Amino acid sequence: MSSRERKDIARRSLGMWADLLDLEREALAVIRERMRRQAIAPVFPLRGDYTRIFLDRDACRRFLARQLGGRRLDLIAFEHSLYYCPADQWRPLLRNVVDVLLRPTGAIHCVLMAAHAEDRRTTTWLYNHFAGKFFGHRNDQDLAAFARALRRDRAFAPARVLTTRDRIHFFVDDFAALMSVVWMVLLYPSVHPFTPRQRREITQYVYRRFFVPRQPLWQHQDHLVVYRGVSGRGLI
Repeated sequence: MSSRERKDIARRSLGMWADLLDLEREALAVIRERMRRQAIAPVFPLRGDYTRIFLDRDACRRFLARQLGGRRLDLIAFEHSLYYCPADQWRPLLRNVVDVLLRPTGAIHCVLMAAHAEDRRTTTWLYNHFAGKFFGHRNDQDLAAFARALRRDRAFAPARVLTTRDRIHFFVDDFAALMSVVWMVLLYPSVHPFTPRQRREITQYVYRRFFVPRQPLWQHQDHLVVYRGVSGRGLI
């Protein structure tokens, strides 16, 4: 019996389960280790590039048949993962996900860092300031604006599109750990190739502005939920 067949049997025997899709082997290894250590079940880690799968309707259908055993999903979550998909491709991606993978009664939840913020204590301001200063770039991944566009899209007319915004803060006594979060926000080094001088300037700014005065780093987060066949408000 193949691994895929065993997964299909396991899913059919369970009322609820979670599939985690990630491209990086290292990330999936962390998930599997945590599953073993904390006895988390039933979770099925899957390896794949969601942008290639979900942007291609035929690939989406194959994913449903081969990886999900033909069973559609109640909830599909893009938790800080739409960063890896250009904003102009969000709509066809979600359309395929809704049409192919989501149950007739289900929801899609997306969350991203807000694209605009005037507060200098926020990750949004930090990103826009340094990406703009060094590369002439500003965050164009605006989930709130995307939600407004979805509400005007006839393909999503049967669904309800809701949004909300919340704020979280982060601070640790370990400066290296604080900077690791900053670099993650700036998408270093995958997107912006900061020079050593630029990295020093950013590091000094964070050290003086946040670490020395022990000020938390804030993040404004936009949440979007697409409900289909659901009458009440649940996720937001």
